[in-house]
Amino acid sequence: MRNLRSLARRCLAALSLVACSTAFTTAHAATLATYDLNAVAGSSLPTATVAPGFTVSPMTAVGLPGAPFSNHFYYPGWDTTLNPGKYLTLTVNHAGPYRLSNLSFSTESTVNAPSTVIVRSSKDGFSTNIASFTWPNDLVSDGTLNLTPIGLVNGIVELRFYFLTTGPGVVAGFANHEPGGAGAGLPDVGRDITLTGQLGGPASVPTLSEWSLILMSSILAMFGIARMRRKR
Repeated sequence: MRNLRSLARRCLAALSLVACSTAFTTAHAATLATYDLNAVAGSSLPTATVAPGFTVSPMTAVGLPGAPFSNHFYYPGWDTTLNPGKYLTLTVNHAGPYRLSNLSFSTESTVNAPSTVIVRSSKDGFSTNIASFTWPNDLVSDGTLNLTPIGLVNGIVELRFYFLTTGPGVVAGFANHEPGGAGAGLPDVGRDITLTGQLGGPASVPTLSEWSLILMSSILAMFGIARMRRKR
């Protein structure tokens, strides 16, 4: 009787161990960094907050003329099609594996719209569009770029944001967070740009041998428990 109970306990312990080792890692997206456009300095937008354990760079402008508009981070000189030499950029770094979730922001373009922002990443050498957002007019619009297609990241990843406008004279970029549909000049509300993500590697899927161990442990545990109940 004692041996049977011991066997049942061992089977249950083995089952629990395998189940835990192969369980999916669940995590919720958290804020990794925020940017406040009131802090714009030249062609650089410093981070306002950064999550512990992460390093997130200021957002900078590459290949764009002039300086950003007051408490906005947008520039003239964009093209009607994607120009790989003109973009806004930031980098994220963490010692362990992580995933980026999304970038939420306010955006605005002057006079002529619509305009579009496209994001690419260094994960694939900036070769494919990860996500895009288009706004229909020259008023402030709230947007979100879905970054989950980037997948699992280990170490540093760079994000580049390309703006497409109706002509080279259109100023476009990230705007201070005003009420949706408002024009320029209203008070800034909260954080202007928020980057979210989560820690964790890929979900673990049991191998064939692990499934066999799970099945065997389950059967033995059921037989052991049934036998103990009959003995009682």
